[in-house]
Amino acid sequence: MSSNIDIQPGTEVAFTPTSQAITVQQQQLELKMTALFFGIFHSGSMLLIVVFVSLANATSFIGRKAQHLKK
Repeated sequence: MSSNIDIQPGTEVAFTPTSQAITVQQQQLELKMTALFFGIFHSGSMLLIVVFVSLANATSFIGRKAQHLKK
């Protein structure tokens, strides 16, 4: 069933269901991007903490070895 609709210039045409679907998809995409950003940020933070703790442990270990060798 197809019908031609004559639309004159200046006539407002609203495609509500499509617009709502696009809005929902956009919101879902924004949520996914936000989740991805926080995931990457959180992973980076955890990685930095692990690196700094490892460096501190290594420095402490080397310091203890050096003191032990001095005795």
